[in-house]
Amino acid sequence: MVFHRFYAGSAACTPSRAAALTGRDANRACIDRAQGCGQKPAWTCDQKLPLPPTVWTVAHAAKRAGLATIHLGKWHLGNFFPKDPAIAHEPKVMAQGARAPNVDGFARERWPVSHPGMHGFDAWHATEASAASTTCNCACKPEWLRAGCVGGGGSWGAKPPGPCANYWNWATGAPARAECLAPASATRDCVANMTRKVGALRAPPDSGDDTEHLLNELEVWLGSLPPSTPFLASLWLHTVHTPHAALPEYFYAYNDSRSRPAGDYLGLLTQMDAQVGRLRAFLRESGRSEHTLLWFSSDNGPIRGKPAGVSHASTGGLRQCKGSLFEGGLRSPALVEWPARIKSNVQTWTPAGAYDMLPTLMDLLNVSHAYPHHASDGVSLLPLLTGDVSPTAPRATSRPLCFALTGQATCIDNDLKVIRATGRSKGG
Repeated sequence: MVFHRFYAGSAACTPSRAAALTGRDANRACIDRAQGCGQKPAWTCDQKLPLPPTVWTVAHAAKRAGLATIHLGKWHLGNFFPKDPAIAHEPKVMAQGARAPNVDGFARERWPVSHPGMHGFDAWHATEASAASTTCNCACKPEWLRAGCVGGGGSWGAKPPGPCANYWNWATGAPARAECLAPASATRDCVANMTRKVGALRAPPDSGDDTEHLLNELEVWLGSLPPSTPFLASLWLHTVHTPHAALPEYFYAYNDSRSRPAGDYLGLLTQMDAQVGRLRAFLRESGRSEHTLLWFSSDNGPIRGKPAGVSHASTGGLRQCKGSLFEGGLRSPALVEWPARIKSNVQTWTPAGAYDMLPTLMDLLNVSHAYPHHASDGVSLLPLLTGDVSPTAPRATSRPLCFALTGQATCIDNDLKVIRATGRSKGG
């Protein structure tokens, strides 16, 4: 099923991810903008907008129904271990010349640690913030750097794609330690960072592609479970973020419309597409595809302007880009594959969004919310996915899609949209 009007949880990455996990506007969790840090190593940057432990997530819902859970890829919803408050922090300023309200101090002090293991995920393998999509941890050790990186331009060399952006997960025995599950008591030894280079082989199954690496981890994890174990896997790929550095075989995979090599941006998208195809093939070959619901989407619109290598980024004609609450900043590609229930190609213009993921999962698994008094911003899309309602049906008017970001606010009620635009949104 293709969603032509699917809205990310926000026009910026951090609040969008919080919304996808919780089914609620991220402002309800005091996450009002994107965090900084970029690709900085985890020990050099303090994330001050953690996902509070008071929320209930898709992983909690899955575990209540007996599913095994794993998170793979980007996190960007808090620190993996306690940080020195003196560490430099780069606030993300999404509105021109404006700063978002300062809620950093309260959240950072109360919940100094917030990693996937504290939010319902049995297993996790994640970067604390952003990372390059190719050889992301190449700069973490001198010997890894000397052995070669892919830093853009279609070749291996001594230039890394960025700083040391490494993967982290549970330390051995940490899930059984009560202090490692609590934001105020978790310590550095509760987590461990990866000690091997992504792309050491320069060929499959370790070519240097980040999505390939994440799928390797998924397959290993699934192989560790008893056969036929139901599961929820959250894969937050790094492909959507700069820097874009494609492997040489994808940089030169084809020519663009001007007879130039595909390059880093288009090549990297193709690099990701190949791995999404690998995931679908794996599900089929392992006998899991029929009853696996695969949901693909993005966290916001494309970046504003045309930085190097991103000249092909497009909103498809929608107004404005990332950071704006006009359509170009919020609406994102989305599709759902579920062979057992979606038997043919279906396209829908019904407004839907990241808020709807948790209610849909709860409806599918027949589980109730742990905190029924919490406000919910989403609706279950299960009747739409199963064909019980028409793909042309309107969204329930009791649940319009509403967003607020850096002085902007908007609500979308089917064919109607009201917006307050300031700062970055000026000019169209």
